[in-house]
Amino acid sequence: MNRIEIHRVRSSLDWFRPCGAALVAQAVRQVADNHPGVRSRLPADTSGWHARWFATLEQVVDNLHSFETLEPGLGVLGRRAGAVGLTPAHMAVLREELVSAMARLAGADWTPSLDAGWRLVLDAIIGAMLHERPAAAVKRAA
Repeated sequence: MNRIEIHRVRSSLDWFRPCGAALVAQAVRQVADNHPGVRSRLPADTSGWHARWFATLEQVVDNLHSFETLEPGLGVLGRRAGAVGLTPAHMAVLREELVSAMARLAGADWTPSLDAGWRLVLDAIIGAMLHERPAAAVKRAA
């Protein structure tokens, strides 16, 4: 991402900070409604999970300039996700529902370039999560 794209994503994150956990909760509700097979892979008790997920998102966005330093930690998250059966396709569903929730919250301020920027960020996160998983597990999950 270039500096302008990073700035755009960082600025929009400020819109979501006051309701970050609720934003994630909304995305998870949409997953439950539209993709019950994916929802069944997520924790049953998500009380603190939404806030942790948003905190991870904040950490990534705040450190986009040095994303490589985050890759080991994202790899750990990827192994945990794999352990509960989340596949790359499930992660793509989660990405889509999160982007959709962000777009609804941002309303008219959500632009095609902002949408593209967030998709790049979320794809980078997913890529880092999958990078540390054994190749056989990723291939089976696809």
